Amino acid sequence: MLQRKVSNLFSDIISNIDIEVNLIDDSGYIIESTKKDKVGLIDKFIANKKIIRDEVIEGENYIYYVNCDAKKVISFKECEGTNRNLIELMGKMILQEIKIQLTKKDFLVDLIKEKFDEDEIIKYCNYYDININNDFLVVLIEIDENLHDEVEKMIIEAYDEVEVLKFSKNKILLILNSDIEIYEKVLNIYNDIYVELINNCKIGIGTKVESIFMLSTSYKKALLALKYGKIFYEHKDIYFYNSMMIPFLIDNMEYKTLKELSENINDKLEKIIKNSELISTAQKFFENNLNITDTAKQLFIHRNTLIYRINKIQKITGYDLRKFEDAMNFMIALFIVKYINS
Repeated sequence: MLQRKVSNLFSDIISNIDIEVNLIDDSGYIIESTKKDKVGLIDKFIANKKIIRDEVIEGENYIYYVNCDAKKVISFKECEGTNRNLIELMGKMILQEIKIQLTKKDFLVDLIKEKFDEDEIIKYCNYYDININNDFLVVLIEIDENLHDEVEKMIIEAYDEVEVLKFSKNKILLILNSDIEIYEKVLNIYNDIYVELINNCKIGIGTKVESIFMLSTSYKKALLALKYGKIFYEHKDIYFYNSMMIPFLIDNMEYKTLKELSENINDKLEKIIKNSELISTAQKFFENNLNITDTAKQLFIHRNTLIYRINKIQKITGYDLRKFEDAMNFMIALFIVKYINS
């Protein structure tokens, strides 16, 4: 295995020279290091630099050997007597010894970006011992980019059965085997992020796919779940693509048609949207399947107060949310207004 070969090589470096050496990809992700606690962290110097040619660069406390073709960087902790020519030679030797190929994380990211043909996918799956016909599911976490590294490290340490990929400055991608309890796992991760970092994140959950070849499909649906969730369900933080049928239909309608549909109801719905008490009541009523007793309990109000609010919504919009057809029309109209406003 390539990973084992890289690890063994760095172990040999540790035993022979007393210097910190790191293998870094072009996004700044530290793949391997003689300092094991650095693996999985981001080298911000490389993350903020575009690799365009082979060169030796001096950074703060580190010297970097950049290999453009391999899209990899070897960094050396600067110490007394460090020689640029020696650094370049050592960098070339390390990359040659490893015979740079894609790391498993590189492979999975590029697979999701649809950069491989079928034969290449099979080759890398065999290389990394990935079962091609497993069930997979992609989860996309959107987080404050200043917390990206901390969240990634936390998930890697707490959930070793989850494949964690850095996907962009503010997004972390998880690949899960879909035979585990997905919602429970995602909720645990969400709660960990909130408790540990006091920060809310947004999570989009794709659909189960039955082969590694379809991983990009699950990713695209997780991305859409995130997009739709932030528009139509802004009061929530976890979004399932399978719950996005109405948002999907609205997103694929002509804008002119949506404008026409919203013209007669727009002003009335805006009054509901701007009234936090009424909009939260309607949302909670839908979540509880139009059940007055359960909704009143969750809102910590008397059922008569809830009925008063529902009557008020009916007076403003003409929709009686206790009737299924009216509730559906209200929800669709509300979604259309939110979509146009977005």
